[in-house]
Parts: sequence; structure tokens; C-alpha cells
Amino acid sequence: MAILAEAKQWPLTLELSQIENGRGVWIFGAAIKITNSKKQTIFDTQADGPYMLINLESGDYVLDTIYQGVVQKRLLAIKADSSQKISIFWK
Repeated sequence: MAILAEAKQWPLTLELSQIENGRGVWIFGAAIKITNSKKQTIFDTQADGPYMLINLESGDYVLDTIYQGVVQKRLLAIKADSSQKISIFWK
């Protein structure tokens, strides 16, 4: 996928999926919200595919993802000149 080749140039890549009949299935439509250490919302959107590339400054963040009413929360530490991929699964 072209988006994965591009991902290395972005600080954060999200992969969104759910478990269906024992298998991982990609999803779209999850709500994605990121707040900074000052509790300010800096990113708030709906994912239109299973992958999302997000450009963030170095620092600590809270990632909230909501899909079909189920909330998942993650702490993020973004480092300069580094990229990370986070996979989020719903059951």
C-alpha cells in the first residue's frame, strides 16, 4: 500500500481494525481525538480508512479513539525524527 510506504515520513501512523469471527478486519469511521499535555484538543476527526497518518510535534499526547461506542485511550510520546505505528483493535 502506498500509504504505508509514506508512513515512515510521518510521526504517527494509526492502524484501525476490529476482531470479527476470530480475524482482524480493517475498519473506517472511528472518531480520532488527540489532546496535548495542556489538555487542548489539537486533532479531532473521523477516520475515512483503516490507516491514518498524523503530523505531530515532539511531545506527549493522549489519543482517544471511539468506534461503535467503544472508547480506547492511549498515551503517546512523539520523538523528533522518529515515526511510530500504533495498531488499535476493537473486539
